[in-house]
Parts: sequence; structure tokens; C-alpha cells
Amino acid sequence: VRRIAIDFRRPARIDGLVEVETRMKEMRGASIVLEQTIRRGDEVLTDAEVTIVFVSRDGKPLRMPDSVRARFEPDAT
Repeated sequence: VRRIAIDFRRPARIDGLVEVETRMKEMRGASIVLEQTIRRGDEVLTDAEVTIVFVSRDGKPLRMPDSVRARFEPDAT
């Protein structure tokens, strides 16, 4: 994870059941930006934007493998 921006709206409970929805916002050569919403029923608890960067074993940015990119693209069939 390279960056995360998060807005906490309401508290969750340790024994509460929540749902996490993740949507792709943007895909670049070496990174993906995701939007996440955490809900308890219809109530939004948290909104977040998460940037994930692919890196090599030595920590340098690495172009996203085609096999990973294909999982995020809409089905062409």
C-alpha cells in the first residue's frame, strides 16, 4: 500500500458484522487506485481511497503483470 486516505464516519463494534465494498477507480502501469466503503447494514461507517503499487523484491516500482491486469478489466465476452 502506497497511500490510503480514509474518512471515519461512524464507529464499528468489535463484535459487529460489517460489509466491505471495493471498487477500482483507476489502473496505471504499476499501480491501482481502489475505493472502499465499509457499511453496517445501510449505514456507511468508513470511506477510503487506497493506492496499491506493485514493487520488485528490491522495492522498485514494477509494471503490473498482465495476468493481474486482466483480473481487473471487464470481461470481453
